[in-house]
Amino acid sequence: MESAAAAAHLGRWHARAIRIRLGIELESWHGDTWAFHGGSSPGASGMVALMPAHRFGVAILANLEDLPARNDLVEKITRLALGFESATAK
Repeated sequence: MESAAAAAHLGRWHARAIRIRLGIELESWHGDTWAFHGGSSPGASGMVALMPAHRFGVAILANLEDLPARNDLVEKITRLALGFESATAK
């Protein structure tokens, strides 16, 4: 594929197409977009969450196959680090 054609093809992608292809979920939160992906395999689990407009990211890695409340942990770290409402508030 020629480079101009490749660029045009990529330009037609949108968030939904990227989310499906890469397994990245997108959500709106505090005036930014969460881009996150989590998963597990035998003996390990993790999650990566990014908030581009805040120039912030969190990565959780654990040697547990099923890390309980992984999403809640990422949210609590983000609330504390960025000074959003209390980390105990939902």
